[in-house]
Amino acid sequence: MTSEVGKRMSAGDRRTQLIEVALELFSKHGFSGTTTREIAAAAGVSEAIIFRHFASKEELYAALLEYKNREGRVEEWLEELRSHAARRDDEALFRSLIRRILISYRDDPSFQRLLMYSALDAHEFSQLLHRNLGIPLYGFLYDYIVKRKREGAFGGLDPGSVIFAVVGMPSYFGMVTKLFGVGVKTASDDQTAKNFTRVLFEGLGSQRRARARKATKGRKK
Repeated sequence: MTSEVGKRMSAGDRRTQLIEVALELFSKHGFSGTTTREIAAAAGVSEAIIFRHFASKEELYAALLEYKNREGRVEEWLEELRSHAARRDDEALFRSLIRRILISYRDDPSFQRLLMYSALDAHEFSQLLHRNLGIPLYGFLYDYIVKRKREGAFGGLDPGSVIFAVVGMPSYFGMVTKLFGVGVKTASDDQTAKNFTRVLFEGLGSQRRARARKATKGRKK
């Protein structure tokens, strides 16, 4: 039975509560494995209350993306990346990207599990995230890497491969340590981001360093 506190909850607060309860259940059982009846029971409301706020389970599922985007301040973070790019601060840009991924796994493992379920189920939710964040971010990084290659800052690596490398390192790290619960001794998020950035740039800047070493040897002669 709905509590007196629940009855006094505003429409906005109720919607947020339902989204947060649904997130927890969807992240454990997936979309097909979770019913609106179970969500209602966990939220302490009737099933009719859910359909008062969301026309269907699909609409509730999709609302999670918008909610998490706002909560995660995605636009603010993208603006930070653009600021680093404008200054041509390559390492700060990639370190910010890596750190953001690490934090997302540390602070919100339920959402990360939800994303994995969505991808495995080929659900529209994962496609929404891809269109809203993945494609714009990939395009931004791709164009930046191409530009910096032309300016001589990076070696001749394929931009697409670089992007998957920089995203893959912290994503796999977060998956293993936060989702799979593998207990390994790790550094702080900041230090881990610095370490991964160093690994990345030892590959990206290899030609630049090779030219520098060659120039140094030439001067010594």
